[in-house]
This record gives sequence, structure tokens and C-alpha cells, in this order.
Amino acid sequence: MQSLLQKCLCRWTWIVSIVILGFSSPAQSAEVWPIVRASDLDNAATDYLPNLLGKSEVSGVVFYTSLSRVQPQDGVFDWVGVTTVLNACQTAGKPMKLAILGGRWVPQWIYTKGAASYTWTLSSTYVDPGQSLATAPVPWDSIYLDAMEAAARAAGTQFANHPTLKEVQVTGPALSNGLETNLIMTATQAAQIGYTQDKLIDAWKRMITVYATAFPTKRICLALHDDIAGQRTATVARTLRDYAYSLYFERFSPQACYVTHDSWFHYGNQAVDIWGEKNAFMDLSGQLINIYSTGGGTYTTANFDVAIQNAVLLGAVRLEIFAADLNSTAYEAQLLTTLQSLAQRRCWYEAEALTVSNASPVPFYEITDPLLGGGIGDKLDCDAVGQFLSYSVPFPSVGTYRVIVRSRRGSDEGQASLAINGTTVGSAQDQYAATPGVVDFYYGGLTQGVAANADFLFTVTGKNAASSSYRLCFDQIRLAPFQDCENLPYTPSAGRTADVITETNNFNGGKGIKLNSTTVGDAITFRMRVLKAGVYSVAVKTKYQSTRGICQLTVDGVNVGTPWDQYSATDSYAEKTIGTVTVTEPTTKKFVFTITGKNASSLGYSLLLDYIKLTPTQP
Repeated sequence: MQSLLQKCLCRWTWIVSIVILGFSSPAQSAEVWPIVRASDLDNAATDYLPNLLGKSEVSGVVFYTSLSRVQPQDGVFDWVGVTTVLNACQTAGKPMKLAILGGRWVPQWIYTKGAASYTWTLSSTYVDPGQSLATAPVPWDSIYLDAMEAAARAAGTQFANHPTLKEVQVTGPALSNGLETNLIMTATQAAQIGYTQDKLIDAWKRMITVYATAFPTKRICLALHDDIAGQRTATVARTLRDYAYSLYFERFSPQACYVTHDSWFHYGNQAVDIWGEKNAFMDLSGQLINIYSTGGGTYTTANFDVAIQNAVLLGAVRLEIFAADLNSTAYEAQLLTTLQSLAQRRCWYEAEALTVSNASPVPFYEITDPLLGGGIGDKLDCDAVGQFLSYSVPFPSVGTYRVIVRSRRGSDEGQASLAINGTTVGSAQDQYAATPGVVDFYYGGLTQGVAANADFLFTVTGKNAASSSYRLCFDQIRLAPFQDCENLPYTPSAGRTADVITETNNFNGGKGIKLNSTTVGDAITFRMRVLKAGVYSVAVKTKYQSTRGICQLTVDGVNVGTPWDQYSATDSYAEKTIGTVTVTEPTTKKFVFTITGKNASSLGYSLLLDYIKLTPTQP
């Protein structure tokens, strides 16, 4: 980590050019945001919030309050709880996310005013387990939504310009807590309260717009779910997700509030797909489905470890965990261990935390923006071609990496090339945009032969004709070894298993994935983010062996190349170019390897893969 002196010197490179070398620690693999509920504070010690915010792994705090607390009477608002948490976050220098929950947590005056209600027996094994009689407004009731909108707009008036508030949760049209886009009841019950798909979608669209306009510069988060009126349907959640992104772009973050260690939580499950399938566009937020440390003996720290890994490896950049888990010594220790392990596999570095090894003598400083990771980024006030900025970036292990640079785009930004240890990587990227936002630039891939720091040199190459300047702004540098199969989200076909296999001297990163296939039709699916449109050559490295089968690769259901025989009488390792795939927009692709047969001499149908490599066929 940089010393305070190093950081101060680095931020004033316009006075004097300096060189500071050192090995920075890998960034945390995901931001950790503990969930603090208003009820947690009712009888809490005065040091509860400072102690929680003082934990090094905590990036910010999610505060859950309720409509009954913030609007106890019609048109009367109470912001004491919100202000208490916001002030504590501000003192700690960490951001806050606000969620005003409706559903069961509404004041009685809403019903007195005439809101339609629904009463049911609530049975839950999550968070607050038990069975009770519950009542909530009908999700699309106009009186209820008017009250939720009034609270959101009043909160916006009070806090929209507060620099510590970074994100707001879109809440409203849900029964249990007003949080998720579900309607958990039978089709008959739904009909009794007048449910139609359009009513539910329109109600959520209304609240998305309300929060986005009440907090015009903050990130907005929507918890997606597919359990609607007795069936699993993707239409509601996908419609709302795409609606929010089409209007608010990088400000929008889809959330899954059902992150779990259970085996169903993987790509291929519809609810997980809805959440993660467009993560090339959207930053994903994942919330643990339960309080793992108070599960009554049901859960272990090992379960907690798997749940966190599932969230991060499936793409979550923010992880919401109930505060009780962070206040448990055993579970906090497990969290730290898991995050450190994941950091070695998924290296994301905040630009402002990296050591600056050199820079042109122009103003260089940190900027604040709620869209940036941690709310902070680096800006270099370049005014000419050839000016530069150089970071020292750690590669924690030998391997092949994709280099992704997250930048803030704006009307005064320039174009920059990247050279790593003196070798140009990819092509120059244009940071100009008429409307400010953030974007992931995919510079390309490289193989790192030694675990050490590398010099990342960004040089101004020009500017868009519409840009007013050559400035550069950086949020994060990501080294993504995601093409290694063991680091990709993968799912074997029903009834089959897949294992991580160690091949220290022959596989990239020393590991690969083996599908324990036994017959024709067995398959394994990998999910890979492709960050740039284009035509790519697809190559796969494998271990040829006497027990291997023949497989066919499909990408999003389309055959790539022809069936590929991995049989060999003697063990050997080789990369095979299979074919090409066309990507029309940044997205997540499904790579499916299906067993189609076996060589007559083969003793089995198994499959062993090291990595999947995509190489652009043209610049």
C-alpha cells in the first residue's frame, strides 16, 4: 500500500515528476457493503456504527429503513434515522446506500386513506425466520404508490446533494418488503387482487423513474426476481432491467437478493441469468440471501465462503452482507480469507490506490463521482498529445490476462494508448462522450511470465473532434484471467460433475476443468464476458488423453467449427483453434461443450479444458 507521503506526492506530480516503486497489495475482489436495518439501531451501543464502518473490508453501508419510520403521518417526514447513519458514514469517509422499504412496513394511515390490502401467512426461513400473519398494500395500489413516491421525493429533496449518499434502492411494488420485483402468491390469489403483468410492470416503472429523478446523480439499484403469481417468468424482471438501463445507463445496477451457497445458484438458472446476463453493460450487486452467522446451526463458515465466491465469480462488483455476519468474529475472518483468495483470481485495482510511477508535469488529482468505484478516480489535466501517466500494477501470479480499464467519460476527455512494460496493448481508446458516464475499455490480452509489478503507461494520442480537451480520467484497472476455465462461471449438465484439476507445469495458471462425462449428450457450459463487438477466433487448450471424448462447441446455441476429438494414446497438451464467433455488442456469451461421441480407441468420454481464448480477427 502507498504511504500517506507517497499518495500526497503522487497527487502533486504537476509540481515535480517523481518515481515511486513498490508492490501494491491486490485490491479487494468486490466492494463489501454491510446491511444495517433501522431496528439494528434501536438498542445499539453508541459505537455500533463507528465500529462497523471502521472495518477495513467495509466499502460503505446499506441502510434499510421503512415507510412507517420515515413517513409516520401523511405528508410528515422523519429523517432522524437516515441522518444518523449518513453522518456516521461521512465521519468514516465511506458512502451510504438508502433503501426505504414498503410492503409490510407501511404506516396504518395508508389503509385508513383507502389503500387496498392483501393479508397472508408469511412463512420464511430467511433473515427473520418463522411464520406470521402479514398484511401489505396491493403492490400497484395508487394510494400506496403515491405515499412511496412522496417519501422518495422528500428524501431526494433532503439528501440528493449529500456527497456521502452514493446509491438508492428502487422500492415499492412488492408485498413482503417492497424490495424485489416478485409477486409470491398463487395464480388464484393474484387474480383475486386484480393482478395483470402490465399493472406490475407499470408500477415498477413508475418507481424507477421516481427514484432516478429524485436522485439525479446517484446510482439506482433494482432487485430483480422471477417468481410471479405462482410461476417462474422472466418477462417482468427483464423488461424492468432493460427499461432502467435504456434510460439511466451506467447509473443503473441490477441486484440479486438471493445469493446463496446452494447448488442452484449458477448461470443456467433463470433468476441468475436475468441478473447477470448483461453484466458487460451493468455493474452487478449481489446480496446474501440470509444472515449466515445466525442461521441456528444450519449454516457454516464454509457455506458463507461458497456464497461469497458464487457472487463474485458470477460478476458481482458489490456484495451486500447483513451486518450481523461482519460482527461475528468467525464469519468476518472467513470473509477476509475469501476476499483475499478471490483477489488473486480477479484482480481489480482502484486507480487512486495504485502507485503512480511517473507522469507528465500537468495537474493530477483525485475526483469524486458516485458512478466511480469507491466514488473516487484519478484525473490528469492533459492539454497536448504525448502527455502521459504511468501506474505500477501488480500481477499476483503467472498467467494470461485480459486488460480492462474503467474510465470516466466526458466532454473534455482525450484518447489514450496503453503500453505495458514498454509493449503496446490493444488500440487507443476514446474517453470522449457528450454525456458523462463510466465505461469499460478492453485493451486486449497479454501473458505475464512472472508475478511482479508491471508498468502501465497511458499516453495521449489525440482527441475526438468534439472534445474540448485532452484530459484523461481513470477509475479502475482490471486484470481478468477469466478465460482460464477454472475462473469462468461453469455449469455441468444434469447428473454430471466437473472438477478443478491441477496441471502445474502444463496449464495456464496451473489448473483446468474436467467434465466427468460418461455418455453422448453430456455437456459443460461456461459464461464469458465479451467486452467489445467484433469477429473472434476461438481457441481452446486441452490435455489429450486416452480417456477423452469428442465434443462440439456452440456459442449461444450456434455451432463453432466441427466436432473435436481429444483422444490420444499418450498424454499431450495443445491449443486448438476451433472456429470463429461474431459478437454484435458487449455481452456475456454461453460457451457449451457437448460430447458427441468418442474415438474407437478411447476408454471414455471425459473432457479437460485449460482456457478459452478469443482473438480478434481484425483490429
